[in-house]
Amino acid sequence: MVLDEGLQLMEQFYDVYSRGLETGVLSTQDWQVVETVRQMDECNEEQQDMLQRLLYYIDRGRIKVG
Repeated sequence: MVLDEGLQLMEQFYDVYSRGLETGVLSTQDWQVVETVRQMDECNEEQQDMLQRLLYYIDRGRIKVG
């Protein structure tokens, strides 16, 4: 069950990442997914890179949240 939840979260994260880069906008629900992934210890290198890239774009204003 926990494994399924982790896989579902990562699928959501990949969707959020793609949508954020494509549209330049993340919803507050998308942001919750990002925050959850940010707090995880189980992310692989690719997921960490994606997370850092997404946070960088948000920090620089290239992606808006809300």
